[in-house]
Amino acid sequence: MEEDNRLHDRQELLDRLAGARTPAESANARAAADSWLAGNPEDDDVRRARERLEAASSEEDLEEGSPT
Repeated sequence: MEEDNRLHDRQELLDRLAGARTPAESANARAAADSWLAGNPEDDDVRRARERLEAASSEEDLEEGSPT
């Protein structure tokens, strides 16, 4: 049962990372991923999803600051 909860929590986290749209959602999802990875450092799927979100957030920040 505990393993089912862990898998459910992991899937929710992956969904949050993939679905973050606002800066606040992105920051919260990245913080949740950091917390998850502290206890599950071998979880490469979560690590990659977090990295993708961070890269996408950085690109959006650059676009928002662009004068064009």
